[in-house]
Amino acid sequence: MATKFITVSVEIMHDNNLNQSQKFLLAEIEQLQEMKFGCRASNRHFSDLIGIEIESVSRNISNLKKKGYISVKHESGTRNHERIIEITPLTKRQDPLDKTSRPPYQNVKTPLTKRQESKDNRTFNKTINIQGCEYSDEFLKFWNNYGKVGNKQEAWSKWKKLTILDLAELEEKYQSYVDVTNTDGTYPSRKNAQTYLNPTKKYWRDKLPAQRNSEQPRYMRGQNGF
Repeated sequence: MATKFITVSVEIMHDNNLNQSQKFLLAEIEQLQEMKFGCRASNRHFSDLIGIEIESVSRNISNLKKKGYISVKHESGTRNHERIIEITPLTKRQDPLDKTSRPPYQNVKTPLTKRQESKDNRTFNKTINIQGCEYSDEFLKFWNNYGKVGNKQEAWSKWKKLTILDLAELEEKYQSYVDVTNTDGTYPSRKNAQTYLNPTKKYWRDKLPAQRNSEQPRYMRGQNGF
């Protein structure tokens, strides 16, 4: 069942309706669907492949089903009631009577020709050289949720060095770190964003710091108060 790599299509990669984990899930489902028996992968398979918790896999698959990207059925008569996941055809992803609904892939950017892409890249690089930075929406979301701790441009520089798998894993874990750390200098103190995003150290994988009980005394007083 295991695959050696995931091929993510342009349509999936540029779909603004999907988070990083959902993009990888959808791409893997798409690949496994082409196999003889279709996509029968377990949540453990997706968890090990993408590097996120099993509970997160379950939540994202439910979300993809709710959005209409996939259909899930359990094959009757099998010993373990195997789950089969299929990509939903685009034509079935919207109610034909609902004129306001759109298929998810209509959120995709229009593919560029090589000439257009090259021209746009030159324009983009020129903009970066003039303005010094060009932040992605995903980074800005992280920066705001992280509390804007540290140097924004340095953090962005580290962000651009992260792999897509790093970003998927980061997206699942950084909020828990933010929830238990402080920005006022008290323990546990939050790392600067540029430090936390270090592509070599991968601090988002560290065990969460223990929170100090505010009611617990720092030292025990004797009978005389000393």
